Amino acid sequence: MSITLDAVTLSNDLVWADQYTWCPVVQTSSFAVDGSLIIEVGTKLKGRKISLVGESNVGWMTRSVMDAIYAKVATAGLVMTLTYKGTPLNVMFDHEQGALNVEQAMGYSDPNGTDWIKVNSINFLGV
Repeated sequence: MSITLDAVTLSNDLVWADQYTWCPVVQTSSFAVDGSLIIEVGTKLKGRKISLVGESNVGWMTRSVMDAIYAKVATAGLVMTLTYKGTPLNVMFDHEQGALNVEQAMGYSDPNGTDWIKVNSINFLGV
């Protein structure tokens, strides 16, 4: 199954690195002045971190794909649909964590759309 960000097809080799580190349950506990325990439990509605990570030998994309992603990164507050292997998710870029961490395979003086870019991570927040 593929990975897409709106109409942009991403490398199918990207791994959702933090897929199972997020828990929708939030809990706090404190003590009342009489010493009794107060526990509050709820469910998070949004804010799941979604980090798509490329390894050293996988997760590469062309410059033209990265240009399309970068255009989205440069749009503040943009809500998109990330479809990760059949699962659609409403997301926006996690600029606080660094939305996009990529590096060029080789520095070209005259780059073109077919040059390869290594994706270290693309960071989103579920909204």
